[in-house]
Amino acid sequence: MTTISVVIPTYNRAALVSDAIRSALKQTSVPDEIVVVDDGGKDNTAEVVGAFPAPVRYVRRENGGLSRARNTGIEAATGSWVAFLDDDDAYEPEKIASTREVIARFPHAQVIATDATLVSPSGRTQGMFEVRGRSAAPGGEETSDPFGWALASCFFAQSMVVRRDVLAEVGGFTPDLFYEDFDIGTRLALQHRWVIDGRRLVRVIRREDGGANLSAEWSQKPLRSYGALIVIYERLVSRLGVGHPHYAVCQRRLKDYTFELGCAHLLNGDSRSAGAAFERSLALDRSLRNRARIGAARLLGNPWLKRRRKRQLARMAQARG
Repeated sequence: MTTISVVIPTYNRAALVSDAIRSALKQTSVPDEIVVVDDGGKDNTAEVVGAFPAPVRYVRRENGGLSRARNTGIEAATGSWVAFLDDDDAYEPEKIASTREVIARFPHAQVIATDATLVSPSGRTQGMFEVRGRSAAPGGEETSDPFGWALASCFFAQSMVVRRDVLAEVGGFTPDLFYEDFDIGTRLALQHRWVIDGRRLVRVIRREDGGANLSAEWSQKPLRSYGALIVIYERLVSRLGVGHPHYAVCQRRLKDYTFELGCAHLLNGDSRSAGAAFERSLALDRSLRNRARIGAARLLGNPWLKRRRKRQLARMAQARG
């Protein structure tokens, strides 16, 4: 029997999490349980969640961040499948019913991934697959290349439903790692069977309060952003091997993000750390292009780096609408 648990991590967002819970309850096929994990918040989340009837469950843990909260929810879940929802996002009413339907049609699937509607701060909506230049059949199709999809950053945790035993097998979400959705998506895609559903069954709402403001994150914490991507790609490169069809892409991105980390260190006034990052980038790629851009960063310094960063952030802001 297919049972589905929805895990909703939350932290000091009592005013928002109730809407997320309602979207999970107002399903044409209600999930078997909704596990709300309070990540050590200091507001009235317990009271808000406690007002909801079964199948809503409240779990509290010490503050440890999003990944640990999700892992706590996975451990507490009793369903054979686990779906995820962030406290400021929403499911479409047919999300759970559609998932059950796809699981019945593809009994050997281990991951069900769908399209998502991105809602910008201005209210503009766009499909995630459209943004990534991808498409899939409504209703689902098994893919022979889930890693290619994951590598293209097509999914949030909210758009994936995963067998609980598979989540345990891969070790859940990596704590203290930015881009945790991308990380677990690529790890799941390396060795598990995926079905991709082209329907937009979750609304990912980008807010100006920092909840999902990517350009602000890159502007304020570039060392954290690039550092996390380097960790992820180092792991992928070591696992893929030279013969893997996506090895070259991962190797190139590792080299590029290592270069970007060097630029971020220079802007931060840390020439020693910048030099180490540039040397690592050169060890990965000694091409004329890579040597030239490292030379430009070192010789032209902050004015060139600031203009370059401004252009990067402008492109991100335009993409976010």
